[in-house]
Amino acid sequence: MRLLAIDSCTRRISVAFGDDGGVLGEMTLGASAHAGPPRHVEQLSPAIQHLSQQCGVALRELDAVAITIGPGMFTGLRVGLTTAKTIASALRIPIVALTSLEVLAQPFDDFDGMVVPVIDARRAEVYYARYVIEGGTRRRVAEYCIDTPAKLAEQLRDELSPILLCGDGALRFREAFSVIAGLTIASDALCSMSMTHFVALAMQRFVDGGGSDPAAVLPLYLRDSDAVANPAFATGRST
Repeated sequence: MRLLAIDSCTRRISVAFGDDGGVLGEMTLGASAHAGPPRHVEQLSPAIQHLSQQCGVALRELDAVAITIGPGMFTGLRVGLTTAKTIASALRIPIVALTSLEVLAQPFDDFDGMVVPVIDARRAEVYYARYVIEGGTRRRVAEYCIDTPAKLAEQLRDELSPILLCGDGALRFREAFSVIAGLTIASDALCSMSMTHFVALAMQRFVDGGGSDPAAVLPLYLRDSDAVANPAFATGRST
């Protein structure tokens, strides 16, 4: 089995081809906060085409397309999901939809306690989820949420289990989380999404029957876009 994995939830774009043996090849195009607006529209399709040639995997050979459906940056999610749906629909193959938070939590299934992936949502807020790991089995114990780092830290202060935070939000707001007793924050390398773990999780989900009709896959935003939340943004007026 072969699949294409796409993550565009943040300013970065990551794509990978994988099969039963793991990742065949991957590519990440980054954009810093000071490099102007992200270029998902211009970069994603060429990145897929280039990696397809480098890996020697034609799109027609794919059995599924895996995509992170959020939470994350509105424009990135929209571009990634549209691209995934277009490819899957054209090839008549399913989409494996994963949240960005569960992919971030994937590398820590050997941690005994609570794993909390935290993504910087901007506006001094974070997206997060809470997972309990028991005997190598991960179980989400609360809804996907958006809140301030301080309020998340307050929720976690009374947890009795060891707590591990991962994700760019854990790094950016490290000081706010310092009030949590027994806290571990993952290393910088493990706070970024691993395409190796993304492909492994997507492949397992597909084998377990987790593929969906492309038309049925919806994004997980958790927050309105700027154009909806602020009408002045949509019309170009400032307040």
